[in-house]
Amino acid sequence: MTDSYRGQVALLIDFENLVFGLQDTHGEDFAEFLDPGLLMRLAEEYGQVVVANAYGDWRSRDLNQFQIDLYRLGIDLVHVLARKQLNRMKNAVDVKMAVDAVESVWTLPHVKTFVIVSGDRDFIHVLKALRRHGRTVIGVSPDQAVSEDFAGLCDRFVRYGALSATLMPESASAAARAESTANIEDVREALRTLLQERPGGIKGAQVKPLLRRKLSATFDESEYGYTRLTDMLAAMSDVVRVVPDLRGGDVSVVPADSPMDGESAAPGDYPAAAMLAPRSHHPWASRARLGQYAFDADAGQRRKILLALFHTMHEREPFTLAEIFARVVQDSDTRSVTISALAKYQHILWQSRVFVLERDQQDKPVRDRLMRLEPGIRTPEELVRRYEASIAYKLHSAARGGAERLTPEILASVLGLGADPEALEYCAGLMPVRGAMASGDAPRPTPGLAAEAAEIGNLG
Repeated sequence: MTDSYRGQVALLIDFENLVFGLQDTHGEDFAEFLDPGLLMRLAEEYGQVVVANAYGDWRSRDLNQFQIDLYRLGIDLVHVLARKQLNRMKNAVDVKMAVDAVESVWTLPHVKTFVIVSGDRDFIHVLKALRRHGRTVIGVSPDQAVSEDFAGLCDRFVRYGALSATLMPESASAAARAESTANIEDVREALRTLLQERPGGIKGAQVKPLLRRKLSATFDESEYGYTRLTDMLAAMSDVVRVVPDLRGGDVSVVPADSPMDGESAAPGDYPAAAMLAPRSHHPWASRARLGQYAFDADAGQRRKILLALFHTMHEREPFTLAEIFARVVQDSDTRSVTISALAKYQHILWQSRVFVLERDQQDKPVRDRLMRLEPGIRTPEELVRRYEASIAYKLHSAARGGAERLTPEILASVLGLGADPEALEYCAGLMPVRGAMASGDAPRPTPGLAAEAAEIGNLG
């Protein structure tokens, strides 16, 4: 078996259960709180999603209004006829979903992670079967349908409401953290107790299982507005300190006041620990909801990824995004370049119309479609420009109707380009009000791109 099978994921969604759970919480306005993209983004955090099914009776208006959204995400609709019970259609997908999950153990042995979206306690028998066969199980449930038994059998469990707050822009995450102030003190106290019992520190991989045992089987950092546990720990610097293993192994979590070993072990000598601190967001980026696209304000890192994507796509035309992402991850020498991270670039590139589909590809999931770069994208500089022009357009759209107007200075700040004349001239050329999105004007040089290309190597 080749390494291409590593990190593959199956996403199975009991869509009826999710819809009914949100209806119980939000009533008739439930549709405003249901975003299937959040489930796909969660699954992508664990690798390449090779199976994505949403189960339900798609005759129901409550469900079928989301069909287009699911289709665009590459999620297949599995139709299961429901039966009416009292005044509601009874969820009838449990057996079909359970059979598909267990059958996948034999038919798709390379899939090692299952993201199961269901609040049904009866599904725990399937979770036990998956775990017996060495599969990692990520569970998601609507807030009103959380079962401790279901959550306890998951390697990670997330409430849908917390997931939504975590994967939204920084403003939403900040609100979620503010609402959880009382509860987060319980986490602080649990960490203090755990470190008193283990004064030598705790390996990073052990922290979450210990917290789940100490607090609740449903514990997850997303309930407190954090995408990663490391972000939560970094925000508790008065309680814990995260120390990287200089040999590349797992980090250690130690008490905040514990002494450091050796003179060189000063806080500034731990660059990996500094990376754990949550990144602040520009207010205009939050207003334009760029957090939904995992927009990276670090221009150097963002452009390195775009350059690597261009180089790989240009070599392999026609290509599928699935194979491009896998190749870029394989060639990368940094852990931050993952399938999930690249998938978030896909959304803006797709909206920027940089791809041209081969014939007869419309019925396939987006990542499995054969495509080429649009003929106008002949250099990596042009791909970077098209991506950043899309960011400019999103910022411009967010500013409409407001008192403030997008300016080259604001755009340069959001893009992380500085305020020198070259950067401001470049940003002026991206401004949507000047028709930059579809302009035939000669593009201005992309500042700093040549040096970044040289760092990557033969990107042309």
